[in-house]
Amino acid sequence: MHWKRNEPLYMQIVTEMKNNISGQQWKPGTQLPTEFELAEQYGVSRPTLRNAMALLESEGYIIRKKFSGTVVAPEALRRKYEKLDIGFVSKMELHDIDAYAQWLREPFQFGTVLRYAVRKGYYVRFIPWQYNTEKNYYDLEEIVFKKAIDAFIVSSPLYATDFLDVLADNRVPHVALESHYDRPGVNTVMSDDWGAIRESMKILYEAGHRKIAMIAGVLKAPQFNSMNRRSLTTFLEAAADYGLSIPDQWVMAYGENQWRNTSLDEAAMIKDILKDPANRPTAIICTRKQNIEFILDYCQASGIQVPKDLSLISEMYYSTSGSLACSAHTMDLEAISQKTYKELLSWLKDPKYKPELHLIPKEFSGLSTVSKPNQGGK
Repeated sequence: MHWKRNEPLYMQIVTEMKNNISGQQWKPGTQLPTEFELAEQYGVSRPTLRNAMALLESEGYIIRKKFSGTVVAPEALRRKYEKLDIGFVSKMELHDIDAYAQWLREPFQFGTVLRYAVRKGYYVRFIPWQYNTEKNYYDLEEIVFKKAIDAFIVSSPLYATDFLDVLADNRVPHVALESHYDRPGVNTVMSDDWGAIRESMKILYEAGHRKIAMIAGVLKAPQFNSMNRRSLTTFLEAAADYGLSIPDQWVMAYGENQWRNTSLDEAAMIKDILKDPANRPTAIICTRKQNIEFILDYCQASGIQVPKDLSLISEMYYSTSGSLACSAHTMDLEAISQKTYKELLSWLKDPKYKPELHLIPKEFSGLSTVSKPNQGGK
């Protein structure tokens, strides 16, 4: 065979053998050659061949039996993992006739993962779930143990700690998104906000900024470790590492014990950070793109030039007059979807799977919008 240089050899063997099985050259029940014969046939070492066979077995393509050799598995065994039955758990107001469509249109992690599941041909169940103190539409025990659902995806621990408690206690395959619920047995896939804020601080510091503000917004209850809370904590830690002193008035954070996303007048808070020309930051890190709108509006009205006088880094780009006004760290939503299903499949195939927090690095773009400080930032 002709092997590719940019792909592990054992994975190329896996692909070739899958093609033989899916194309019915090797039908279910077919006895395969021995490891020695297959290694010789493919021209590879036996350890390489064993790696390929182990992966094929874990994905339900073959069955290896001691003393009797390897056979092609029934189609149903691999279809178990090709056609998952997944319960999607999130807050939903069922009196809204557009409720299900809103889930499918949701632009961030949960919506992306849901749309990916539909494209993959998985069976999808919508499970509306309310706060612990509110009446729910379904019985939790019945949903988890009696509906033959293979795995669950929870939009956010904020809405379903009781759901996650049951999943974790009983080792039911699941993935939580957006925030990590700090509890043993909870499995989470989310973007690396810690890494993004540290990289933001590094970018600004190396550009010469020493007067850096943070606009975090609503922190929510401490046990949920929200994106805003993660970002604020990392910002303060990074500032200490760089030896920076951050005045309290340059940090916008509130809602320490809130459960919901109720916002205060953030425009007024931002104005307080920027209103004093003699004591304002030369750079701001924002956790939400909406805050960039407030900042740019205020800067335009006050004669503050962005990025000459004020450099901005936010969750996403914000475009004004056709030009980029701030640099961005963005989530790779496709990578989050792929990782989510990879972890679900791994758990379903391995009873000893270890649930944990899986982080997807963020990507940085538009760094030309970070300029050196223009007002004695050092």
